[in-house]
Amino acid sequence: MNYENIKLEYRDRIAILHFDRMPVMNSLSVEMAKEVLNALENIQQNQNISALIITAEGKGFCSGAELSPQSFLGDGQASPAQSLEHHMQHYFNVWIEKIENFPIPVVVAMNGIAAGAGVGIALASDITIAAEEAYFILTFAPKLNLIPDMGTSWFLPHFIGTARSKAITLLGEKITAKQAEQWGLIWKCVPKIELFDEALKIANQLAKLPPDIAQHVRKTYAHADTHSLPEQLNYEKELQCQLVQTPAFMEGVAAFIERREPIFKR
Repeated sequence: MNYENIKLEYRDRIAILHFDRMPVMNSLSVEMAKEVLNALENIQQNQNISALIITAEGKGFCSGAELSPQSFLGDGQASPAQSLEHHMQHYFNVWIEKIENFPIPVVVAMNGIAAGAGVGIALASDITIAAEEAYFILTFAPKLNLIPDMGTSWFLPHFIGTARSKAITLLGEKITAKQAEQWGLIWKCVPKIELFDEALKIANQLAKLPPDIAQHVRKTYAHADTHSLPEQLNYEKELQCQLVQTPAFMEGVAAFIERREPIFKR
C-alpha cells in the first residue's frame, strides 16, 4: 500500500511509524487511520520485527481529530452521530485496541503537541517519551462540548488519578512534558535533538525481550485493575507456572548460570 498520511520504515528489528500530515499538525483523518491500521497489520505479520516506534514528522505529534465536514458533520446519507459512530467503531477505536494487543513492545516518541485524540494515541504504548518542548492539551470539554476519546478517559485516571484528570479536561490547560514526567504520565522527557536516538535505544532494548512478554505484562497489570489482591496473587501464580515451562525461561536460566546475556528466539 502506498501511504500518503504516514511513513513506515524498518531498521533491523525495529519498525518506525511516522505520522506525516505536517501542514495540519498530524491531525487525524479516516484515511490516516486506515493507513495506520494497514501499517500495523504489516508490522505484525513481519516476524523479523521485535519492537515498534510511533512518532511524527514536523513540530506536532498529533493535534487531534480533523474537524472537517466530511469527517464529523455527516455526508448527506448519514447524520453526524451515525458518521462518527462508524468511524470510531471501525477505525479509531480499533487503532487503540490493536496497539493494546500488539504482539511486540510499542514506544511512542512524542516530538510535539498531543492534543485531543492525540493524547490517547501518545499514551497507548508500553513506553512514552517526549521532547522537552512537547505538551499535552485537552480542549474537548471547554471548547467542543465533548469528552476525551481514543482511550484518553481510561489512560489519564489510571496514570495520574481522577482529580488531575478532571481538572486538565475541564480547564483545558497545557501539561508540559516535564510535568507529565513528574506526574508519571510518561516515562521521561528528553531534549528534542535526543528524542529519536533515545526512542531507538529503548526500542532496541525492548527488541531483545522474550517473545510475548510485553503482552503478558500488559495483561497482568490490566487484571490487577479489576481484581482483589488474593485474586491477583492467584493470577500471578497461574501465569508464572505457565511461563517457567517456556523455552524463553530456560534460556534465561542458562544465561544466568553461564553469566551471559540471554538470547531469546521469536
